[in-house]
Amino acid sequence: MTIRKQAVISALFIVLAGAVPCAPARAASLSAQQVVEKLFQRFKEQNIRTMMYEEIRTVSNKMRDKGGQGGMMTLNRDNATTYVMRYFYKAPDRHGYRMLSEPVKNFWPGHPSQENAITMDERWLERVREHYDVSLAADFVYKGRPCYTLILNPKPGQEWTFPMSWYVDKEKFLVLSVTHLVRKGPKSSSFTTGEITYGRVHGFLVPVKAHWKTTVRDMPYQFEFQVRYENYVFNAPLDDSVFKKEPAPKGASGASD
Repeated sequence: MTIRKQAVISALFIVLAGAVPCAPARAASLSAQQVVEKLFQRFKEQNIRTMMYEEIRTVSNKMRDKGGQGGMMTLNRDNATTYVMRYFYKAPDRHGYRMLSEPVKNFWPGHPSQENAITMDERWLERVREHYDVSLAADFVYKGRPCYTLILNPKPGQEWTFPMSWYVDKEKFLVLSVTHLVRKGPKSSSFTTGEITYGRVHGFLVPVKAHWKTTVRDMPYQFEFQVRYENYVFNAPLDDSVFKKEPAPKGASGASD
């Protein structure tokens, strides 16, 4: 997977929240724009002024060819299995992160404020409207929950912005599942599906774990990401230094593999 692609996907982990939709549910009663607005309202109602949390991500892979064997990547400095990042948020739209585990060779998680990221904050609705045309496909039931199927297609001229489908719980207005297609050129592409589980932490409803699978067309592997979100701290003072935007490492701004 390209480093830049990984950066795009990493940003999505912070956004909201996979799986394949099941049987159709009732017809949608809201427009696509109204569903997007409800998602934003859900976030705003929690009135989070600052937030800090850790993301613990474990990566494994398996061969896509029939009969191939997979397994956990070797734990060492050059090819880490598990890495830990701490993320910071301050309203209305400041974001930062720090890598807590040892650096991973040829990996840059991307900054949550990078161009075209739609990280959830008080400007989220504005950025979605700026970068995407939204529509609704047929409703589906996902793990027993009736969902809207929200389709996000990049507006013309948007670079490093790619199509997504979100399965949105009709009652709670949480994104339960995401499908994300990254395409660069006629042959290179990756396809990611993921799901997020939510829980109450100190009274706030937040993601507590996620499961993602990514297939890269030019590689024989399917990558799997098991993610936990832990050690949440809300509405505590944050030093401005945590929001310093670190430059991308050499080579991370391109699309080289």
